[in-house]
Amino acid sequence: MLRALLDSLLHITLRSIFALVAFLALLLIFISFTDFPRYERYLLPLQLLKAEPQKVSKNLWVGSYLKDEKMLRFLKENRIKVVISLLDRDMYHERQLLEYERRLLRRRGFTFISVPLKPFVKDQKGLKRLRYYLRRYRRSGVYVHSYLGRIRIRYVKEVLNAGKGS
Repeated sequence: MLRALLDSLLHITLRSIFALVAFLALLLIFISFTDFPRYERYLLPLQLLKAEPQKVSKNLWVGSYLKDEKMLRFLKENRIKVVISLLDRDMYHERQLLEYERRLLRRRGFTFISVPLKPFVKDQKGLKRLRYYLRRYRRSGVYVHSYLGRIRIRYVKEVLNAGKGS
């Protein structure tokens, strides 16, 4: 009898976990196609994956997409005047974040530049454009970011290392 009770509890628990995962997946899909910038901060798994801003040279920082007052405070504290976003307009949720960020930063007097790069794809044209902007603004404080600040930022670091070699 005890074994039957434990088996039924395990079955109920597994079903509950599956239902919760399915619900969260549907919620994520729903949020992705609505006002993503508004709900993005509540998606804890995404927040935990984001890389912290990292200083890679005197005037250059790299990292993940920053939000609202946290972003503005970080930019002001580090005397950053130029933000280069690697968010991809072809990805619906990134397009929403890009437009939100563009409006916010331009209103506050920052220079905002979009150099869209796709994750997992080394776009040589985009990287060449990025190299141009990094050279152009090398004397200003610059923050380069992608959404999570991991894969596309690796490309940025490769561009920087290639520039040191030449």
